[in-house]
Amino acid sequence: MGVGHRNGNIGKVIKALQEVGPMTMADVMNETGLNKNSASRALIDLIKDSKRIKKRAYIKEWVYDQEGQRRYPRAVYAWGNRPDKEKPKEDKSVTQKRHRTKKRMLRAVNSVFNLGLLSRGGYTRPPRKRKESDERLAA
Repeated sequence: MGVGHRNGNIGKVIKALQEVGPMTMADVMNETGLNKNSASRALIDLIKDSKRIKKRAYIKEWVYDQEGQRRYPRAVYAWGNRPDKEKPKEDKSVTQKRHRTKKRMLRAVNSVFNLGLLSRGGYTRPPRKRKESDERLAA
């Protein structure tokens, strides 16, 4: 049951990579109709080099643009027996800058709730109006 079914999934992924070209895991899932676990297992079997079966797919590049998803590097798989491209290192300064910019944009939304915010992001209480009794006491 398991091996035959798995070989069928590998066949679907091979056909998709050969016909469509380089794809991410999400693209493989959409193209073949496989679920995440099946597509992942098939891709792992294809990019793994073993004594019995040589490597049949490789990681061509890493991309960050997956619509509606979190931003992290995603592998783009391609058909062939080439060396995998190394996963890029995270640049913390760029990540922090993107985070600060996003927070700044969220605060900049035109809203009555933002009227009390200063340009530096703090809140100041408006000066208290003095009552007549306070003025008499101060004098």
